[in-house]
Amino acid sequence: MMKVYVAPNSMLAHHIKGLLNAAGISATVRGEGLSTTKFDMSTQPAVWVIQNDDAKRAVEIVRDYEQSGDHDTVTDAPAWQCSGCSETIEGQFTVCWRCSVERPSGQ
Repeated sequence: MMKVYVAPNSMLAHHIKGLLNAAGISATVRGEGLSTTKFDMSTQPAVWVIQNDDAKRAVEIVRDYEQSGDHDTVTDAPAWQCSGCSETIEGQFTVCWRCSVERPSGQ
């Protein structure tokens, strides 16, 4: 196993792991359960690839992600109105919480 990324939080570590898994690279997140005390600094969560042979490709995927600049495209999406129940839904959600209708494409 080889560490390929250290994340500032567990959510980002799992996102990176998901990117690697989608590319066919087996990865795991370690160190997310550790906490800080006044005597001890914890480690940040890290993404490790299972096969060392995948490390170079994994690092390239992480670098491409970091350089893409579109990390917040989902959370920056505008609110939308559900066609099923007229509920206003925050932009980061793709399905209405009330009636489960999916956000139409282009909204």
